[in-house]
Amino acid sequence: MRQFSAADASLLVAESANTPMHMSGMIIVDPSSAADGFSYEAAKKVIESRLSLLKTSRERPVSVPFKFDLPYMARDPEFDLDYHFRNTSLPKPGDWEQLLTLYNRLIRNPLDLNRPLWELYLVNGLDNVAGVPKGSLALIQKIHHSIIDRRSGVDLFSVIFDPEPAALNIPVEMESWKVDRIPSDFELLARSYFSYIFQPYKIAGRLGDTAKSFFHAGAQMVMDQVGLSPFYSAPPKALSNGNVCRNCDISLKTFSLDTVKTIKKAIPESTVNDVVLALCAGAMRRYLMKQGKLPHKPLVATVPISIHSAKKKGNNDQQLAIVPVSLATNLTDPLERFDAIYKSVRESRAYNKAIDANRLMDYNQYRPFAMATLASRFAAQNGPASRFASHSNLMIANVPGPQVPIYFAGAKALLTIASSPILQGNRPVINVQSCLGQMTFCTTSCLDSMPNAKTYPDCLEEELDALLTAVAPCRTRKSVEPIETIHKPVSKVLVKPPSKTLLMLEFARPPWELGAHYVAQPILSLAPKGDGHMVMAIPGFLANDLTTKAMRMYLNRCGYQTSGWQQGTNYGYSEKVGANLIWRVSRLFKKHGKISLVGQSLGGVYACELARMYPHMVRFVITLGSPYADIENASNVMWLYRRINGKEHAKKFDYQLQRCRIPPPVPTTSVFSKTDGIVSWRSSDIDKHHNSQCESVEILGSHIGMSFNPHSLWVVANRLAQAEADWQPFEPTGREKYFYRSHSRVQTREIQGNAER
Repeated sequence: MRQFSAADASLLVAESANTPMHMSGMIIVDPSSAADGFSYEAAKKVIESRLSLLKTSRERPVSVPFKFDLPYMARDPEFDLDYHFRNTSLPKPGDWEQLLTLYNRLIRNPLDLNRPLWELYLVNGLDNVAGVPKGSLALIQKIHHSIIDRRSGVDLFSVIFDPEPAALNIPVEMESWKVDRIPSDFELLARSYFSYIFQPYKIAGRLGDTAKSFFHAGAQMVMDQVGLSPFYSAPPKALSNGNVCRNCDISLKTFSLDTVKTIKKAIPESTVNDVVLALCAGAMRRYLMKQGKLPHKPLVATVPISIHSAKKKGNNDQQLAIVPVSLATNLTDPLERFDAIYKSVRESRAYNKAIDANRLMDYNQYRPFAMATLASRFAAQNGPASRFASHSNLMIANVPGPQVPIYFAGAKALLTIASSPILQGNRPVINVQSCLGQMTFCTTSCLDSMPNAKTYPDCLEEELDALLTAVAPCRTRKSVEPIETIHKPVSKVLVKPPSKTLLMLEFARPPWELGAHYVAQPILSLAPKGDGHMVMAIPGFLANDLTTKAMRMYLNRCGYQTSGWQQGTNYGYSEKVGANLIWRVSRLFKKHGKISLVGQSLGGVYACELARMYPHMVRFVITLGSPYADIENASNVMWLYRRINGKEHAKKFDYQLQRCRIPPPVPTTSVFSKTDGIVSWRSSDIDKHHNSQCESVEILGSHIGMSFNPHSLWVVANRLAQAEADWQPFEPTGREKYFYRSHSRVQTREIQGNAER
């Protein structure tokens, strides 16, 4: 009988009904590869033959009465393999949902502390699970953190899987197994009493170790926060940090490892771990937006990593560290967010000692959960320290698994899934495990911290698509380049601002257009009626919701629901403006479904960016006098924008605005006027980039008056009435031909004029 160490005992004491301290995992295997057939009895024999390789598998904890001393581990005289290895089956049809329900139910229940601290379930009936052959089996493991080797991370899965289909010839018992006699409570108290008497420095030694760990954690906190500046900061109150509830939720999403590596290869010097962090960050941003709870400050994640030991040299020089990483969820662009995360993790001194992924894969070649269990144990063991050292909103653990075939009783492993208990203030935990070219994201969350967690896998898929789209042009980046240079276009369309004459007339024409608006009401009432969907109007630079009120009142009469942007005067882009707009769109989408965006001038730039980022929320985009190319030269008021917002802020935003040359992936209409005195019409003529759902419509009017000009209002009503699934470009018919010209004719005349010149 041996006594627990203080570290192992702390994990045992932390066990409760709401916080089970066990590592869980699931491996799906294909029994068809077993040459002699697969059965529960054959699997049981393999497990029985390997128990001697994991001595803790037959040891049970023995607690000292009144917690007077550290508990003991005794070789259980009543060990029953049938209790720990159980056979069960899914009901028909045996699909993913049923498997996850069973997995979630099993891992919620704490282990019996009066028995050896592990359980293994063999699940049959996986007949309708997408991506795996019919008749596959699932192995679900639960093993307590206190019996996981803190150096090797060896668990049950590590010893029962083989590199060959045929089981290795290992004797049932490599050494004789002798059970212990479980002492009585009086004997345990007496043993503890004499232990303290004859070891007077025992308590002092423990207090000294505790104090040393405390001050080390405090120093590490200071170093980490200084090292991560300016990216790292205290996390916002986004996800619940209360007590852990009993009802936790598990959600899964699997991607091809090659797809993830496609993003890695497109961004030089990046790693798969960078891509994983960016995916989780973008998905969490999307999830919080849908919940209407996206904070202005970026979320912070703790990331366990394997580092080189300063004491050991050789193949087994791994140690673990926890690195706080800013997820940059306040940034809207996926590539800017990727760069911020890239720089954040490399500011950490611990990350600079991280072991290469190839080394970890060699380490895990035949042991599917070795590093995953080690990382989970480390995070659990350092729970109080990490709370003190770096507050965070969630934990992300990415561990490479075996990329070569491994077998259990001849059955080939197809997919591995790892999950960890929720620790440190009810924070979600995302375990990422790869196996045989598949990467599985397993999110464990409490219902209080992540309601509707089932939507998170969809957010992961949306973010993966966004990153793939962003890196499609084979983007090149140097890590030392500033973030604001990322979106420079390959070529720039040089556009001159409108003439001074048009600028002077700009402020004289809006009163006449407003009068024409009321005179034309009988004609405007003949416009196509809407289907009642929500339309949000975004004002232009130095304008507010009052300037779009006439347009919103007209659209209400046409049968639409309307809303302003509700942020006061638009003085220019800021992170707060971007976050508020995203929050506003997500709230309207959650309440009304897909919405349409109508933006005037700078408001149209915002509308395009919102639709480009979240096309699933946006139905149509209509811009009124908004620039799409060479924005810093095409406007007569850019000097004022820089004066109000500062040169550095305006310069950074210039590069972001250049993304407007890429039309949104939703039907988009750009309304422009050749007599616009603020923004050049050549900049407002949208570049289709072979996008058949983008168009430009020319009207007669001023820039300021576009939100109530009868010509533009007719186009807005006509475009909003289009069927989403059957969108058609605007083609003037009848008397409309006197007021509007088709885009093709406008382009033809410009080309002819250039040829004559």
